[in-house]
Amino acid sequence: MIALGSVGAGLAGHLAAHPLAVPFAAAGAVLPLVATAMPVRPAARSVIWVLGAVSFGVAALMATRGLAPSAAWAALVAMAGLPAADGLTAGLSRLRHPGSGGVSLAGRLAAAGGPGRAAVVVAGGAVVECGLGALGALAAGGHGAPLAIAVASSAVIALVVVVGLTAPAGRRATAGGRVPRWLAWGGGAVIVVAVAGLVPPGVAAASARGTALAGEAAAQRGLASGRSGHLHAAAADFAAARRDFAAARGDLAGPWVSLGEAYPVVAPNLRAVRVLAAEGTALAGQGTELSLAGDRFRYGIHGGTVPVASLAATAPRFGAAARVIAGADRSLSELDRSLLVGPVARAVSRLDTQLATARRDVTTADGIATFVPGLLGLDGTRRYFVAFETDAEQRATGGLIGLNGVLTVTGGHLTLSGLESSTALNLGTNVRVLHAPPDYVARYGAFDPAYNWQMVNLSPDFPTVGKVIADLYPQSGGTPVDGVIAVDPAGLAAIMKLTGPVTLPGWPVPITAANVVAVTQNQAYIAYAGHEAARQAFLIQFVHAVFHQVSNLDLHDPVTLVDDLAPAVDGGHLLVYAGRPAEEAYLASLHMTGAVPPVTSDAFEVTTQNAAANKIDYYLTRSVDYRVHLTPLAGTGGSAAPATAAASGTVSVSLHNGAPLGLPPIVDGPGFPGLVAGEDRIFVTLYTPLQFSHPTLNGEPSGLEPQRELGRWADATFVNIAAGHTATLTAHLSGTVHLAAGGWYELDLPLQPLINPDQVTVTVTLAPGWRVAAARGARITSATAAGVQLSMSTPHVVRVRLAPAG
Repeated sequence: MIALGSVGAGLAGHLAAHPLAVPFAAAGAVLPLVATAMPVRPAARSVIWVLGAVSFGVAALMATRGLAPSAAWAALVAMAGLPAADGLTAGLSRLRHPGSGGVSLAGRLAAAGGPGRAAVVVAGGAVVECGLGALGALAAGGHGAPLAIAVASSAVIALVVVVGLTAPAGRRATAGGRVPRWLAWGGGAVIVVAVAGLVPPGVAAASARGTALAGEAAAQRGLASGRSGHLHAAAADFAAARRDFAAARGDLAGPWVSLGEAYPVVAPNLRAVRVLAAEGTALAGQGTELSLAGDRFRYGIHGGTVPVASLAATAPRFGAAARVIAGADRSLSELDRSLLVGPVARAVSRLDTQLATARRDVTTADGIATFVPGLLGLDGTRRYFVAFETDAEQRATGGLIGLNGVLTVTGGHLTLSGLESSTALNLGTNVRVLHAPPDYVARYGAFDPAYNWQMVNLSPDFPTVGKVIADLYPQSGGTPVDGVIAVDPAGLAAIMKLTGPVTLPGWPVPITAANVVAVTQNQAYIAYAGHEAARQAFLIQFVHAVFHQVSNLDLHDPVTLVDDLAPAVDGGHLLVYAGRPAEEAYLASLHMTGAVPPVTSDAFEVTTQNAAANKIDYYLTRSVDYRVHLTPLAGTGGSAAPATAAASGTVSVSLHNGAPLGLPPIVDGPGFPGLVAGEDRIFVTLYTPLQFSHPTLNGEPSGLEPQRELGRWADATFVNIAAGHTATLTAHLSGTVHLAAGGWYELDLPLQPLINPDQVTVTVTLAPGWRVAAARGARITSATAAGVQLSMSTPHVVRVRLAPAG
């Protein structure tokens, strides 16, 4: 009676998917009926009920495996309705009549009316159970709310218990008797079969555990050997790991081991260890291949020459490894981790972590092997315009281009030539035409960048600047180039971490990664004050010395090279524009292109550009306070996850000129009439998709010229700041922002490369009726607010998720 409704009313599809559930379900149905119909002792009846309950539980868990947790629980509550009612009746009966042993629901109802009534009770119970089973089927099939189904089932159970307790208990309910031998043997057989099915997977797991652990240890040794440069040892370790994982995989194969797939809890763990063994075998095999490939990939860079042909030959192996890692990711994502036991769950978690590291390394190596050979002249000589920027005289991409040269790359070997002052590019009478996007021409055309190279990098978007430079350089007397590289002293510092210090005649100390910014951006201007030609010669000599070391460098690991340069790249101190789209896309994936990202939700960037013709920006510091209040708009994506929000708030940008007195004119000016020594004149632009209003400068009304650039508003003004003083520009902002899926507000904070990092404060508050459900790149400060304070040396994104309050 217990399983008639649940099995017959809609879970046949689930049972058919798990054939071993059928005999367990049948036993769960038959045993309680026997216990009710036959006169047996209370103790024997309890044993029969336990056997029936165990059988039913196994069948129910098998039938509901794969369902969502809420649906599975609702189905189980409904399916187990009659057994639950019987157990509650017996327990409450025991409490009402101590010493009676408790009287089952069916026993009480049957005893109240004799054999005829017993038949009616069985039939009625079957009807009730069928109804509960139907509710269970609805839950299992995803029809109806699981909570409502569970509540309805519980109400039926409570009603049956009340009816059972109010019926009198007759003598038949307490009659004694013996359990038939066939029933005892049958129940025992069910238990034996159930337990026996667990033996093969248990033995296999015990056998596989040792070899799997050995494989994991060998793989860890391989990783350690590879990272320390012992590639042949790494290959041997990975080969041993593959053998061990393959042996473990073999132990876990076979039909008898597959019996464990029929058991709740056992099944997901068995599947997980099989996945671990299979993916461990595949990954260890790739580790062997990559270790062998590493001989060419890691040790071939000598004397500043990259063996680009050998490097390119490794690309297929890294591509294959990337596909294996992606397959392992998919396999792990398909695992049901809710019932994994501790050791298995920890092993899966470790593999997750290791895959993340491996994915990063392999993706980096694959990109290097695929694109770097071409960038370094595998398919012919490449020529790159190199712009050496001086951040002490700020421009949007970093600083004024003080020196420039051409980096020629042939067959992986680098040569720097033609190093000169960028003012030389301004000379000549040849006609030049500025080819640039309309917003670039509209904003910067008046500064005449075609004939004034000090103004060519006024845009913060380096791909735009790179295209302009690559187009203008041949028009200015140079040769055609395949791309553009921009590097400032902070970028040179990252390079010098690889090359080591430079010693120059006439300079008192070696120039190192630690002091190169101070020497080139400030100390050289002071030391060579009044001797501009000597300072230019010193800088040219220094740059040549650094690149001489680069062209003779032995590099052991290109992946390490990328990692070492990453801080300078992330900070915008080393930027590259490639004229070929595929290579440009690859460089963009490494954040090397300096592209201003498109607006997806909200964004804010401030750029400051020197208009005083001095080097006072070495002492300039900036503080930004961005406060935005969000009100989600109804009817734009649903009440729980709106798609847009009204935004209002304020932004405040404080600029402090910390220049001391007594600096030489080359540093503190005045560079233009009307300025005084130490005074900075700055062209400030505020970039945002929102609109500004009521701008003030130091508390007084001020003007901001609104223009469009890079898909957002670019509001600009000039600001003068005397030495030791601070200027604060404030404005209100308003508009509408898009929210990402799930109600996420995202504030993009691009970065202008600077000598002194920005000090940034962001505060996001929500309208009444809304709360901060989560935050990334910020911390939740109250139910309706989130914020962050940071010293920003790399771009940053603030993400806040909006959700209805309550």
